[in-house]
Amino acid sequence: MIVDSEGKQIPIQKYEQRTEGAYYGLWVSDIPAMGYKTYSIVPGVSKNPETTSMGKSLENAYYKVD
Repeated sequence: MIVDSEGKQIPIQKYEQRTEGAYYGLWVSDIPAMGYKTYSIVPGVSKNPETTSMGKSLENAYYKVD
């Protein structure tokens, strides 16, 4: 999830995933004419319940991932 300085969630779409990172498209509004806005992506714990595992797990002979 990406939020702006006002705490408003920014809609995103992942275009491509590579070893060195991913490419995302962001839908932003209110960009000034001939101007720009800056956003920072800060990794952290997601508070969005849709992205949690909801009790699902994967397990094999060596590992268990919850």
